Amino acid sequence: MKKVINILFGIMMAITVVLVVMMFVGGRDAAGNPDVNGIIVWTYALFVLGLVSAVGGAIYNMILNPAGMKGSLLSIVLIAVVIGVSFALADTTTPVTLSDMTVMDDPQVLAITDVSIYVTYIAMAAALLSAVFAEVKAAIK
Repeated sequence: MKKVINILFGIMMAITVVLVVMMFVGGRDAAGNPDVNGIIVWTYALFVLGLVSAVGGAIYNMILNPAGMKGSLLSIVLIAVVIGVSFALADTTTPVTLSDMTVMDDPQVLAITDVSIYVTYIAMAAALLSAVFAEVKAAIK
């Protein structure tokens, strides 16, 4: 099985290299910009493959190890709580002026950007606190 996976990784890497080279030496549009459609589609395909692999691996692990399901469910609940708190904190009423002086006032876009920023802040704070906690715990032992 490992040999098959290594061959698949090699094929994916070769496709990526070919697409990157084609982007640099390939066709250009009227403005002189490189054609990046192929690499963008390939990036989306790799993202979906990674997402399916991660979710599939997690489900497979939960089937093989039902005792670990409690931790997985707790993680999912915590992620949902963080997203919910971030959504509650999001401000969708204050328009944002972009660098090209256009005004972004679409509430859906404002909500998504605010939620993304708050989730990032909460995740960074949690990572920092867990690192500090781990160091203090190790120092006490």
